[in-house]
Parts: sequence; C-alpha cells; structure tokens
Amino acid sequence: MDNIVPSIAPMPTLSIASLVLLSFLVWYIQRLIYNIYFHRLAKFPGPKLAAASRWYEGYYDNLVADGGQYMYKVDRLHEEYGCVQTPAIPAPPDSPGLPLAQDLLDKVPYMVDVFGTTLAIFGTEKHDLHRSRRMVLNPFFSKRSVTRLESVIQDKVRQMCDSISEKKGQTIELRHALIATIVDVTTEYSFGRCANTLDDPDFSPEWDQMMRGVSEIVPLARQFPGIVQIAQATPIPVIRILNPILARYLEFEQLVRRHVIEIYSQHTELHPANSQSHTKTGTNTSSIPSEFPPSEKPTQTPAHSIFQQILNNPTTSSSTSSDKSELISRMTQEALSIISAASETTSSMLVTTIYHILANSDIHERLRAELMEAIPRPDDMVEWRVLEGLPYLPERGRE
Repeated sequence: MDNIVPSIAPMPTLSIASLVLLSFLVWYIQRLIYNIYFHRLAKFPGPKLAAASRWYEGYYDNLVADGGQYMYKVDRLHEEYGCVQTPAIPAPPDSPGLPLAQDLLDKVPYMVDVFGTTLAIFGTEKHDLHRSRRMVLNPFFSKRSVTRLESVIQDKVRQMCDSISEKKGQTIELRHALIATIVDVTTEYSFGRCANTLDDPDFSPEWDQMMRGVSEIVPLARQFPGIVQIAQATPIPVIRILNPILARYLEFEQLVRRHVIEIYSQHTELHPANSQSHTKTGTNTSSIPSEFPPSEKPTQTPAHSIFQQILNNPTTSSSTSSDKSELISRMTQEALSIISAASETTSSMLVTTIYHILANSDIHERLRAELMEAIPRPDDMVEWRVLEGLPYLPERGRE
C-alpha cells in the first residue's frame, strides 16, 4: 500500500537565503518610507536621501575626498534649508510625542559604541550612570589635583625642550613632541607608571600614527555597528594583515589590560575584604594574563592614581560593577579613553595655538615680551599660579 502521506521535500538552501534577503529588503524599504514620510521629523526640510538613511552620512564621511566631510555638508545644508532633518539628528526610537527630558540627556548609542568603550565614562550612554561614573574621577581633574601634578608636567616639558634643543637646525614634527609629552604625563598620572615616549629621539611617532589610524575607523564603524567588537575578538595576527595600525592599538589595549590586572591584584592583597564584592561566584578570569613581561614591569602604583580611585570608590562594588572581569574591562577602557582623549585633543589644540601665535607677529611679540619678563632665564620652570596671573597669556589660552 502506497504511503498516503506525501513526502515533504526540504527547502533548498538557496530558497532560504532568498527568503531572508527578500524579508530584509521589504523591512528596509518600509523603514525608508517611514523615515521620509511618517517620522515625526519628516516635516523639516532637507534632502530626502538624508532623511531616509544614515548612509547619506556614511557617504560623505567615508567616500568623499579623504573622508570626514559630513560635518561640512551639514553646514551647507543649514545654509540652504535652515533647520534640516537628517538621521544624524536623533530622537528616542519610535517614541510618539515629545521626548522626555532624560532622553535628551542620554548619549546616542551609534555615536559612542564606535569606540568599543561602553564601560568607560565617555562611552556611557545613560545620563545618570555617566554622572555617577564621572563623579568618581572628578577630583582628578580639579584645579587642586592639577596643581599637585605640576612637578610631573614640568619634568616632562623640560625633557621635551631639551630634546628639541638637541635638534637645533633640524626640522621636527612638533605634534609628535607634544603627544609624547602628553602621553608620558597622562600615563604617569593614570597608572603610576610612565610610558617614556619622550625617551625616543623622534618622539615616538607611532603614537600619533596609532591615534590617527584608529580615529579614521570611526566613520566606518558608525555605519556598521559592532565592527569594533568584532575586531577586538579577532586574533591580532589576522588584524595585522588587514590593518597594521589597528593591530598596534589592540596590542596596546592588551598591555593596558595586563597592567590593570596587576593593579587590581595589588589592591586585593591590601584590601581583601573589599575585593570580595568584586568577584562573582563562578567568574572565570583564567584566560587573562597575570603579569607584564619582565621588561615592561611597572613601578609601584601610587595610592592616588586614577585606578586606585576607581577601586576605592564605594560605587564600584555596586551591582553594575560587581563582576571582576567587568571591572577590569571598565578600568582598561577608562585608561584607553583618557589617554586617547588627552593626547589627541590636547595636542591638536596646542599645535593650532602655536601656529596662530607664530603666524601673528603682534600676538607673538606681545606674548614673548610678557614671558621674557616673567621668566628671565629660559631654563627656569615657573609655577602655574605665576603664569595664571599674567595679564596676556591666560587670555590667549581661553581663546
């Protein structure tokens, strides 16, 4: 007797892939139509392509000229249309009516996820959590704390000036010298251990190359969420083939992580009771390297370093930071954020300021005369409070 139940042939793999692709296209087209005609910002004027998708931003940031052109395009759109609707002007997702005040204070995820530091202050999306994390480090960036750091800054600036003096008659890359100085100050202040980038006669140009190379990935990462996390999970030899500069940054991240683990271990030895709150039962950290290579062994970490401040703060033992692995990741990301922000932004500001001072003879002569009166001997290091009391220099700094 023949089987009356017809056999069901399996769906070909190609048909399944076609169905998935078709479903995605239908969803994406529906999303484009919604953004152009039904989104609450659709009434604002502007190019429909800009309203439809963030690929409009991606085109100008990744494909036009050398990239990073979208902010200039937005300026031109404002001149043409006034108030412009683009997906880069975000709103709470699919939320009817007016956004809540708290929503306006939160960061936009696609703007902060691109750095892979969502546990650090800079990458924290929610306003309340950002404020609580920021309060832990506020004392380190106060005027009083900077004053205590004055001797470290003076030593590094003197070392930079001595290196520049040795290159008299040669052309130097001032940006590299400034970044090396800033990195040495920042690492000593953050870790209790100096990176010693000023020891290189060429001011360790790889730091500038690394920071610039990583920043060039940001526009691409905005269009492809998760690409940074994928890179962090990919073996470094593979990344080195695809992007040597990114591989160098990931190697630096691993070095920072090893140092963070050592600081954490020192802290748990001194405060065993407090350290118990950072460890969940069953947390596996055996894959984390336990120490630096002998040549990279750090000096003893000061009690007032940024890392010690995080570990000693009561909020660190809250439920959001109770996992040891998460705490180590947070401290690693915090260190990377501080070093990156300090070196890139400060050096750019100083290079721009120095250029305009030298390019403007009136400002140059007036500032030089004021400093020569305040510092008769160039080898003398003047305290910050003396420089702050000068009539002209602080005004130029505020500008």
